[in-house]
Amino acid sequence: MSTKDTFENMAKNTWLAGLGTISSSKELIEKSIDSAQEKSNALYNDLLSRGEEVQGKIEKVQQKFKETGDEMSAKGLKLFGLKQRGKHDEKIAELNAKVETLSSLVEGLVEKRQSNEAVAKPAKKTTATRRRAAPKTDTKAKAVVKPKTTRTRKTATKATTTAASKSTTAAKADTKKS
Repeated sequence: MSTKDTFENMAKNTWLAGLGTISSSKELIEKSIDSAQEKSNALYNDLLSRGEEVQGKIEKVQQKFKETGDEMSAKGLKLFGLKQRGKHDEKIAELNAKVETLSSLVEGLVEKRQSNEAVAKPAKKTTATRRRAAPKTDTKAKAVVKPKTTRTRKTATKATTTAASKSTTAAKADTKKS
């Protein structure tokens, strides 16, 4: 063989060795890629199952919080006497009715007191002399002074009016103090 043939033969063998190397590298790369894909799929599936477990735990904790919140809400409603949420409209209506009843009672008492004050106002004095003041009465007991029978009717009426007006004034003073 000639040098030229030897040289061509060497070039051809080198070429074939290069092609063989590329082919084996290609196969190794394909195997590596397939292996990496399988590993990544396995890792993905593993992470997916772990995520589902964590999600299940989170849902359990959320459910416990919700149940605890519902229990606390029920205890709070019971503490305030409402027991159930739907019943507070009835309770509010009942309380409003009580407030209206009490308001009307207070108005009646105020009107009664004002009419008593109007009756108890002293009449205009016609005489220039001063009369002896009626004895002081206990304002808490609000006792009415009975006129003496020896006086004339007009004088007895004035004494009663004066005593009633003084007890009313004392009652107002007590109300202002408290």
